[in-house]
Amino acid sequence: MMGFFKDDNIYIADTDNNRIQKFDSEGKFLMEIK
Repeated sequence: MMGFFKDDNIYIADTDNNRIQKFDSEGKFLMEIK
C-alpha cells in the first residue's frame, strides 16, 4: 500500500516485511518504521 500526504512525502506499507518506509517527493529514502 502506498500513501501520499500533505507533507509531500510518500509512505510505503510493506506488509510482507512488517515495515513502513518514508520517502521524500523525489524518492529519496528518509526513514523506516518496523
